[in-house]
Amino acid sequence: MKNNHELYGIMRRIESALNEPKFRGYEMGATINDILVTCLLNGNYSNSGMNCMRNIAKSVVVLLEPSCTRALPSSFSDRIAFTWMHDRVDYRDLVIPLVDLYGPERSLVIGGMTSMEKALPAGTPFIRWKDIRRAFDKMKWMAEFRKVAIAWLITLARELRNADLSFKYLPLLYYGLISQTQKIMVFERLSDQIRPKAIVTEYDRSALSSCLLLAANRVNIPTITMVHGASFPYPAYGMYPVIADKVMCWGELQKAQFMDCGVDPDKLYITGCQRLSRDILSDRSEVRKRIGVGEDSILVVLPTNPIKPELKLQLASDFCRGIACIENAVGLIRLHPAEAVSEYLTIAREFPEVKILSNDSLTLDESLAAADIVVCHNSGYGSDALIKGRPVIVLDTIDQPLLSTREMIDKAGCPCAGSSAELRQILLELLADGSVRRGSSGKAEAYVHSLCAAFGDDATRNIAAIVDNAVAVRSRA
Repeated sequence: MKNNHELYGIMRRIESALNEPKFRGYEMGATINDILVTCLLNGNYSNSGMNCMRNIAKSVVVLLEPSCTRALPSSFSDRIAFTWMHDRVDYRDLVIPLVDLYGPERSLVIGGMTSMEKALPAGTPFIRWKDIRRAFDKMKWMAEFRKVAIAWLITLARELRNADLSFKYLPLLYYGLISQTQKIMVFERLSDQIRPKAIVTEYDRSALSSCLLLAANRVNIPTITMVHGASFPYPAYGMYPVIADKVMCWGELQKAQFMDCGVDPDKLYITGCQRLSRDILSDRSEVRKRIGVGEDSILVVLPTNPIKPELKLQLASDFCRGIACIENAVGLIRLHPAEAVSEYLTIAREFPEVKILSNDSLTLDESLAAADIVVCHNSGYGSDALIKGRPVIVLDTIDQPLLSTREMIDKAGCPCAGSSAELRQILLELLADGSVRRGSSGKAEAYVHSLCAAFGDDATRNIAAIVDNAVAVRSRA
């Protein structure tokens, strides 16, 4: 089984190889980043014969279904266009503050689901991807795709063979390329019809945003990406190479990480992060009562992330064993937005005393209001906890390298447990010396300062100032 470092290298080689030949002048490798991360890195894909046939069928359907050329309303023109691709709290809290600031008269949102429109300020124009996904000239696309189709098949086969990966991945990756090249055609047309003043995205290498930004870059529309989560060492694969003109970094640490990967410093701006706050606004007693945790209990929270099933279950088991039999300690596993409670049924049966909650059961603020200690492996929740003054322990018991949490150990002074027994010992030491009640250390505070330069409304205004300047510069050109 390949380790993560090997998989990172394979992802980058596949992405780079698919940049040639270009599709209509676009390097397409970055547009399948979501597939590479989800399927190769996180292991959340079964390359079974059934899935192989399913992706072949999906490719045939996409090739055969008709296109349409419906025009978009002219009232959508000359606005700041924001993407909001997933109905997740962390993405919502990046996008909505900016839309609120600009107002419905100056904003346009391109989103994934109709239900998301209800969360926007009344009157904000909303384009649902499903409604425009076939808005391109099918014959023109076919003529362009034929120029690259065979070469890409050969490239994918070669890269999979060189990486000693199953050829059953090929239909998935090829379907991705078919889909992404059609998105390029859609977004070329959209950019021409609505002429956005600028495009602001929560993640420039996502499946939808990558194609939108590539099309916008070609006609000199300013493109700005926020950073949706912990970046270390993500710039090396998931967040790099950047597509946007400008990257809104949380703080000095994040800017340095992108620079270390070779990103031009002129593209990097320190703005802070509007979805983060140092304050805890939720009522601790009310939240604890709701989830059945007593006021005097020590609540220890494990946030998860969507890694390979066997690894996430091992991590959860190690966490449960580490807190078992510690007097007055209660364990809570808070799932990632992409996970379901059903994925942890074996843990629930083996450790019925540990609470397992879906991500939407508690907001980030509510979960941290209730928590006394946070234990994590690789999760942006750990930095959120430090920002709000909660002590963090890094649990390093699975065969996956530490990412942002390595930095938290080195720069924030977070203790690291290499086993359940070590986790138990660290928890007992924290409880014995009163660290739980005092909150995070001075070293952790220094780390937070370098991690995020501004929070909430201050960060929103910082981003808006850069967007407005980009628009002004383009209008003078």
